[in-house]
Amino acid sequence: MAKKIPTFTSDTVSSACSDISKIVEAKSLNQKRLDHETSLEGALLIGRRLEQETADTPLLISKDCSPPSAAIYTSTMAPA
Repeated sequence: MAKKIPTFTSDTVSSACSDISKIVEAKSLNQKRLDHETSLEGALLIGRRLEQETADTPLLISKDCSPPSAAIYTSTMAPA
């Protein structure tokens, strides 16, 4: 079965990479104002933006090649 793989614009990829780099850099510099919760919020925002980019693309998760988190998703949140 052919699967449709989502694609991202170069601007989206660049923006996500920039956001991730800022979080990693801040954590590596041990900035006191950046706690664990702030990092998680940043990662969540990045994920939401990427999710919006692929909203029209159905993602098919294969149990053979997906990470453990996908198994959790398919067992707890996937529509029946």
